Formats: sequence, C-alpha cells, structure tokens
Amino acid sequence: MDPRSPYAASKAAADHLVSAYANTYGISAVILRCTDNYGPYQLPEKLIPLMIANACEDKPLPVYGDGMQERDWLFVEDYCGAIALALEKGKPGTIYNVSAGMPQPNLKIVRTILAQLKS
Repeated sequence: MDPRSPYAASKAAADHLVSAYANTYGISAVILRCTDNYGPYQLPEKLIPLMIANACEDKPLPVYGDGMQERDWLFVEDYCGAIALALEKGKPGTIYNVSAGMPQPNLKIVRTILAQLKS
C-alpha cells in the first residue's frame, strides 16, 4: 500500500483500522477492496450517470484529459454478491480485491454509452 492522495490514504487507513480493531478485540473481520461501482441511485456527478444524463439532454460530455485514464467498472449488484460471498465463505483477516477484471479507458466507456443510447 502506497497511497498517493489524501483520499487513497484514508482508504488505506480504514483497512488498517479494521484490522487493528479485529486483532485487538478478537472479532472476525473481512476487508473488501472494490473497483469503481456503477448502478441505480449513483450520484449524478459520477462518470456513467453524468454521461447518460448529459447525452440525453444534448449537453456537453466532459471527459477529462485525453480520456485514456482506465477504470475497472463493476455493477453494484455484482459487488453486493461479492459482499454476500465474503460474509458467507470469507476467511477472517483476509483482504479480497473485487473487480470485473476488465479495465477500460474512460473514453471507451463514454463511446459505449453513446452507442447504447442511439440503439
């Protein structure tokens, strides 16, 4: 773990806090680290809902930089399934990385959204 921003440091600190609490008080804890989620009720300023809303309203599609920054998107219900699996079968003290395993450039995500909206 080598956080490069205050946000990343806060996530790493949370993992350490859970581990320390579990060790100190003898409780069972499993940590999940997930990639970006998308799905219903997502905050409207996030990439996927923003692109959908703006495209439907003929507003500009703000893609930052060259759009080649990659993200691994996971549908929220799939992440819920991973949480349920970890609760049922996860080994206490273990950290699980959860992802779709398919990182995509932001620009490709935007183009896919536009293609789906046109069909």
